[in-house]
Amino acid sequence: MKQIRISLLIGGLLTASACSQSHLLVGHEGVSTGGGGNPETGTSSGGAPSGGSLGSGGNAGSAGNSGSGGFTATGGASSVDAATDSPIFNQDAAAPDSQIMDLPVVSHDAAAPDSQIMDLPVVSHDGAAPDSALPHIVEFSIPTASAESFGITTGPDGNVWFTEYKNNKIGRITPDGVVTEFPVTAGASNPMDITTGPDDYLWFVQSFGSSIGQMSTTGSMTAYSIPASATDGRQPVSITTGRDGALWFTEYKRGAIGRITTTGTITELSVTSPDSGPYGIAAGSDGSLWFVETRPEQIGRITPAGSVTEFPLPAGRGPQYIAPGPDGALWFTEPGANQIGRITTDGKLSEFPLPTPSAMPAGIAPGHEDNALWFTEQGANQIGRITTSGEISEYPIPSPASQPWAITAGPDGRIWFTESATSANQIGRLSP
Repeated sequence: MKQIRISLLIGGLLTASACSQSHLLVGHEGVSTGGGGNPETGTSSGGAPSGGSLGSGGNAGSAGNSGSGGFTATGGASSVDAATDSPIFNQDAAAPDSQIMDLPVVSHDAAAPDSQIMDLPVVSHDGAAPDSALPHIVEFSIPTASAESFGITTGPDGNVWFTEYKNNKIGRITPDGVVTEFPVTAGASNPMDITTGPDDYLWFVQSFGSSIGQMSTTGSMTAYSIPASATDGRQPVSITTGRDGALWFTEYKRGAIGRITTTGTITELSVTSPDSGPYGIAAGSDGSLWFVETRPEQIGRITPAGSVTEFPLPAGRGPQYIAPGPDGALWFTEPGANQIGRITTDGKLSEFPLPTPSAMPAGIAPGHEDNALWFTEQGANQIGRITTSGEISEYPIPSPASQPWAITAGPDGRIWFTESATSANQIGRLSP
């Protein structure tokens, strides 16, 4: 088994709550499970709302078909040629007055003197990690307590942006760790996922405000309401930029896919399976949008014109998030089966069990031209990396039970991720 190294600060065991400047903390490799949540009410216990996949009443179990020392690929998925032209409902949404507010900036020094660094052996599961591989994790505290940070993305300004679900704020962190927070002007909206739009604005879903937010890099915000009756909320969960120049998002509660132009025009597109609970969404190399369905467990594809095809998954997968891979396929997390899934644009499925049992993978994103994808392990408190050939490495997060959620390749060549546990309340940065 290949050994690689990770840097560790000497000077005693630190905790996230005991210091405002969180350098690299002592790694804990014990397994912790997320507290689960209720996607219908937005409540959560100790971290992320489950969205129907990670909660105690959702699709994903806490254990599964975990690998014990490598990976396997299974046969292809069955395909459903159920392409339909879905009805389209166009809405021109009104935008409220924008507001900008800059909060005090908290700086965190990530540097550590060379005399305080030692090497700690970490197990690698790829079997080919070079001796020069020195993954180094630094964590930065969020100024406002109990933020429950979820979504994260690289902004157009060279910074990393994230959502604060519980505090109703959008956060910005520079590559050096300087954090600024901007209150969401739409009220108690619970911002969840966030992405950079084709217009160089930040776009985010307001999960329990049933609206889509647009924000400039200076903090000016606009909110666009998703049409809904008095008894029918939409609960948008995930958002991404499509190849057609619009933003696409999932409506978990309604079971639909939404599209919004950069000027605020919203279109809603029905999917084939009713009450499907769509969750993560990503733009594919084929020009379509690909999304996961938690009920039933499927991978969906929708063209810009609204034609839908669904690919069933084996039972118990509990798919969560999805991302485009450097190989042209779509890669997604399966917390219910403790696996990473891969599906080609023609519907062929492969699955790769994770080495750590009950890891509960959540967010996933492509890396920096390293022919790999990076993902969070909420249950195992680790960051994972999988190459397009299926080789897996895992890196323990210093703070215990941090519940890592979303992940992105930052503008500085590093990997950034959110720690959704209120006890951690941090943004993590991994230097590959």
